[in-house]
Amino acid sequence: MDLKNKKVTFFDMDGTLVDSETLYFQTRKEVLAKYGFDYQKSENNKLLATGFEPTLRYLQQKTGDKVLGQKIFDEALALFNEKRPKIPVF
Repeated sequence: MDLKNKKVTFFDMDGTLVDSETLYFQTRKEVLAKYGFDYQKSENNKLLATGFEPTLRYLQQKTGDKVLGQKIFDEALALFNEKRPKIPVF
C-alpha cells in the first residue's frame, strides 16, 4: 500500500469501527471447542488489550501443551483475519 499521498492516519483502538474483541473471543472459542476445550467470556476478558504474547501463553497453559497452544492461537488468528470486516482505505 502506498502511503505517500495519505494526509491522515487514525487507529481504531476502542471498537469504534470494528468490534475486534468480540470477534477475537468468538474465533478463539470456536477453535478451542474444535480441540475439546471450553472458553468463557470471563477468560477472554482477562486477555483484553494484553497483546498476542500473553494470549499465546494463556492458550499454552490452558491446553497444557506448548505446541497445541500455538496451533490453536495460529488457527484462531487466521479465522479472525478471515472473518474480520475489511475497511476500505482511500
